[in-house]
Amino acid sequence: SDAETTPERQHNAKLTSSLTDSSTKLRAYYFSHTCRLLSGYDSPTNPLREWVARLSNEHPIIESCVFSISAAHLSQQQREMTMLAASHRTAALASLSAGIEALDKRRLSHPHDNAGFVLKNSESMTALLLGIIMIGKTAVCRFLLLI
Repeated sequence: SDAETTPERQHNAKLTSSLTDSSTKLRAYYFSHTCRLLSGYDSPTNPLREWVARLSNEHPIIESCVFSISAAHLSQQQREMTMLAASHRTAALASLSAGIEALDKRRLSHPHDNAGFVLKNSESMTALLLGIIMIGKTAVCRFLLLI
């Protein structure tokens, strides 16, 4: 139809395609390059490979950390990636902050059921902790690059 071919729709389709391509590239870059750099060892059972692959499909927090880390690493080689890296880092930090706040609210709403809370939220807590570790490792790497 004519509505589908308007310049605005074409622009939005190109933008969505570009973001999808960028996300796909950053995810692939993480598993092919960045993961090895963040680890003391690398194997198929490396938690920064295995857990990230599993949890990123279910937890947007992990996915945003993957994008942030990959874009940050690429920005060291390709200066035009600097703004994208900053954008992804901001999104990852906001996602982590929101996840911690949501977990805190859930904990406060069930103050007498700590065991049940932990069991129900263990995967969310794992994703948050893994995301914090991932972002923390890149913060240390960025600091070392500045020295």
